[in-house]
Amino acid sequence: MAAVSAVITAQQNGMNAALHAASIPELSYARGINLSVRGGYVKTRPGFHMFSRGVADELVEETSLFQGAAVWRTEDGVFIATVFGGFVRLTAYPDGGTTVVGSYLDPEGLVHIVQAGPYLVFHGGGTSFLALGWEDGTWVVKKTPLVPESMIDDSWDTRMQSISLADDVRARMEADTELSYDDALAAAFAAVVAAGVPTYPPGTVCCFAHGRIHLSSDALGHRYFYSSDILLPSDESSVLKWWENSYLNSGGGLGLPDDLGEIRGMAALQNSGDTASGIGPLVVLAQDGGAAFSVHLPREGVFDVGTGSSGAIPGTAKMLSPGWKDRQIGQILFYGGGTESPWSLVRVNGDLLYRSQDGLRTVKVTATAAANTIVSNAAVSTEVEPFMAFDRGAAALDRISAASCSNRVL
Repeated sequence: MAAVSAVITAQQNGMNAALHAASIPELSYARGINLSVRGGYVKTRPGFHMFSRGVADELVEETSLFQGAAVWRTEDGVFIATVFGGFVRLTAYPDGGTTVVGSYLDPEGLVHIVQAGPYLVFHGGGTSFLALGWEDGTWVVKKTPLVPESMIDDSWDTRMQSISLADDVRARMEADTELSYDDALAAAFAAVVAAGVPTYPPGTVCCFAHGRIHLSSDALGHRYFYSSDILLPSDESSVLKWWENSYLNSGGGLGLPDDLGEIRGMAALQNSGDTASGIGPLVVLAQDGGAAFSVHLPREGVFDVGTGSSGAIPGTAKMLSPGWKDRQIGQILFYGGGTESPWSLVRVNGDLLYRSQDGLRTVKVTATAAANTIVSNAAVSTEVEPFMAFDRGAAALDRISAASCSNRVL
């Protein structure tokens, strides 16, 4: 009997499981499990490598719950921050040396981590919170509920006071025409302090974009998000402060329509021609849709304020540039096709790829389809639909993670 052999040719079109095997186009294959296609050739997927045994060796218990991880880039190197059972650890890259920061977080539940300027901030919801800074070649604890004094924001400069309390000061001077500007400002400031000095609000899903931390709020049911004070180069700790949420003039949360559900992810689009930095709007993904917010615009409106010997003259201010509350900064991108996992968002080629309930989607493709007249708005993962079905359970969808590396999405 003559020998039979088969040759696997280049398969640069990859896998296509959406069609019957007899119907798929050339240069494609029907099923591929544990395979990698690079340069058109099919190979066995390379294995994963142990990065650091130091983390496992430091665990108090082998059953400690893994709660989250993130990259922290400092002036002295790159670290991988991990949270197991409430304990925070820093693992140096690439040597793998691990340092225990301590038990600062609730041992239950997932932890959301974001780098904001030089700080690494951990959000676990409620009182589970930690902010780390980097000073003199080592980490330092900047804010934690375990040390109440570290949570107090007690620096509010004169400029911030005058801007933030402008409406209150104007109302007081109109109500009492003999009240001086300085006295009205002092009274307005005293009222804010009496109501409670603003501290870091509890929340979970977060993103650092356009100089502010944007945080899904526990107090507002995770349907709204707060934005911190902007990071000032002269005082980088300003990004950990929330004074701008203490007054009605421009504070408070930004929200999505209730039918979109709770906020499940935040990220900023790249390659924008609308901003000087090239970073686009803040995309907020909920369970059943997504919205975009132009948080790169100035939060405070710019006014031409008439002044006299006693300070600002009430009623003479003219708006030169509108702020957040003076313009429409939010836009619904699409309904449906949301996500349950904040960790599934990945920036790819100026777009945001994420895991939705029906597969893999991207923000731009989904939003474009929603804006057109076609009825269908399918996920981009149709060709691997049989594999997407494996993790459709509710227990899996809220924990799916993704990353982009070496021109791959993992």
